[in-house]
Amino acid sequence: MTKNYSTRIKWFSVLLGFVVFSALLWFGLTMRPSEGPSVPLRPVLTSIRSLGNSVTLEEANERALFPVPVPTYLPEECSVDEIRGYRGVNDDSYWEVRIFCSEEGAPEDLVIIINWWFETETEETIRHFIDQTERSEIYRLIELKGMPGYAIELGHINKLGEPIPALLVWYDNDLKFEVRGFLPLDELWKIAESLEYPTQKTK
Repeated sequence: MTKNYSTRIKWFSVLLGFVVFSALLWFGLTMRPSEGPSVPLRPVLTSIRSLGNSVTLEEANERALFPVPVPTYLPEECSVDEIRGYRGVNDDSYWEVRIFCSEEGAPEDLVIIINWWFETETEETIRHFIDQTERSEIYRLIELKGMPGYAIELGHINKLGEPIPALLVWYDNDLKFEVRGFLPLDELWKIAESLEYPTQKTK
């Protein structure tokens, strides 16, 4: 009797082990990734159009920490279609203003960004920033209206195989300016030169 009971326990243990093993095997197979075409992982970037509030130029000037400059030159294929103001934390004033210009046929709109800046940038600090930046070879130092900055020419490709827009960035006292878009750099330069920007806020 005892021997038969032990035999039953043994076979029950074997059967239970087999069931558990089969369940684990099935679970592992069903959790395997599909054999279909793989989708490359890409960072999810929040569109800068979704940040801040859409405002008129008058509203931007009323709430920004600086008078908002306006381009007096834009290429024929571009036109200003939106201005957005972005606030700091617990602050009713705009620390950043973005001017968007629709660019026909371009993968991304032209954008002019003005930031309230807390540090004084010099050629030395900008050179250090470039040296520490990945793909620093595509950046170059510039001087715009006597102020230091950096630029990226149109025609470069990022790691995902996507085109990189041309870029102009320069600093003027407490303000950082950026013009970015899929236009030749000389066109961005004309836009930047046409900005009627002040060096201090006057209200």
